[in-house]
Amino acid sequence: MYLRYNGLSDTLNRLACACGVHAATNCFSQSTSSNASLTGQTTVFCGNDTTSIPTGSGTAVVSMTCPSSSRRRLDTSSPSSQISFSQYSIASYNQMYEPYCASNAQNPLAIISTSGVIYGQLLGPGQGIMSSSSFNNISICLSIDSNIRQWPAFDTLDVAVLQSNSLVPTNTASFSVANGAQLCFTVTQNGVYFPIRRASGATSSTTCSLSCNSKGGSCVYDATTQQSECLCNCGYSGSLCETGCLNSCSGQGTCYKGTCYCNTGYAGADCSNFNCPADSNNRPCFNNGVCTSTGCVCNSNYQGTACDTPSFALLNGSAPQDFVSTYVASTTTMTLPPDSSTPSPTTASAGSGTTSAPTTTEVKTPTPTKGSSISTTPMLLLQLLLALVHLL
Repeated sequence: MYLRYNGLSDTLNRLACACGVHAATNCFSQSTSSNASLTGQTTVFCGNDTTSIPTGSGTAVVSMTCPSSSRRRLDTSSPSSQISFSQYSIASYNQMYEPYCASNAQNPLAIISTSGVIYGQLLGPGQGIMSSSSFNNISICLSIDSNIRQWPAFDTLDVAVLQSNSLVPTNTASFSVANGAQLCFTVTQNGVYFPIRRASGATSSTTCSLSCNSKGGSCVYDATTQQSECLCNCGYSGSLCETGCLNSCSGQGTCYKGTCYCNTGYAGADCSNFNCPADSNNRPCFNNGVCTSTGCVCNSNYQGTACDTPSFALLNGSAPQDFVSTYVASTTTMTLPPDSSTPSPTTASAGSGTTSAPTTTEVKTPTPTKGSSISTTPMLLLQLLLALVHLL
């Protein structure tokens, strides 16, 4: 049960990071090498090749030949190996692309050439294998996630190995099992293996024949046409993904010449974030409250526009001056350029074909200044002390 929970802990931690009280925007951007969760561990003796070993997401069979001088297998003096199995999340690889931006299916298009051309995708989580000594081979099965969209541009089943945070196809041609649920094959060395589908005819040196807008999309090699094409990020369109704004400004702003001009109360490249004061570490509401569309809602022990003032700091002016908020709202406004009267196409939704002219939108952008914080216990003690002084 513990190992099963451990295998899900990475996903749970990322959900808490992204959806918790102090939601962050970089919860899914960590490198894959930091996404491992231990899911199985055992000791294997030489010569015992028929035992299925739990890996957390399936089973594995290890083949390890005994030296001619060793004693019988399973003897504690016989050669053995400590083998660990880990599961690697694919969350950091998932992206959203047109025309599937409203879909819940995942799109981990992570097999990329050295020049940045996508020529394959992941089909499921990775399986890490680490043995303390050499082995002949290990037969394992990699699970295929049914919630991952399988793109028709990629036509060949394969396995990729993780090398320095890059996924490299192994060109595996033989599988003992290959169906919609799993890929089973044999490995001969330690590594992290992912089930993938890649485009035949493309390699790690494939280049793009198009000039795709790097802000609006990516270059993909299509095995069906044996040509490059531009795959647009959400909110962009055109053969080179040259038209539109990221996520169509999330419906909270106006797209004008590739830039989102956010409505009041919203911020970010795609206007998807509430616009609240932040500390020097870019934590909304100084990490002492919840950022909403109307501003900061402070925790019980803090107050102020930026939630950077401990509650006791305003009692009789007794607190040190540096505990009082120094936050001053900026009077800077952000408006559309003077030539915004010239309509600029804005994609309302994928394939809608509708356009709208930008309108002037004013956004007040607060400029946060660093505040101070204090732990809850000293604050309560000071409040009690002030109460006693008042009684005396």
